[in-house]
Amino acid sequence: MKHYVFAAACALAAASPALAQEEATSPVTVTGSVALVSDYRFRGVSQSDKGMAVQGGITASHESGAYAGTWASNLGGWGRFGGSNMELDLFAGYAIPLGGATLDVGLTWYMYPSGADITDFAEPYIKLSSTLGPVKG
Repeated sequence: MKHYVFAAACALAAASPALAQEEATSPVTVTGSVALVSDYRFRGVSQSDKGMAVQGGITASHESGAYAGTWASNLGGWGRFGGSNMELDLFAGYAIPLGGATLDVGLTWYMYPSGADITDFAEPYIKLSSTLGPVKG
């Protein structure tokens, strides 16, 4: 009987809410993602030969709007990009609140490690987005 009382007390203690603690907020936020996709497509073209791909990324954002990160995915077939079977993207930018919208200006560097140097390229971008109810565009 004592074992049942002890088990019930442990279950009750585990179910009780933790005491609220104040956390120091950092000016930097780090987020990440991992995905298993059925086909990695970039601008409508399969990069994984219509096969599965494992993808992941990490981004550090500062409260000022500055951010930087990396993202990677496997590719289909050895030699597609001069010997590489991986895409590694490095990006950085600055997101500026503009009234009810956000202006995002940045640069992405697309790299194919161990691939031909001519396959790597940089792409600047400018995005203007806004939220209308549950839709962000």
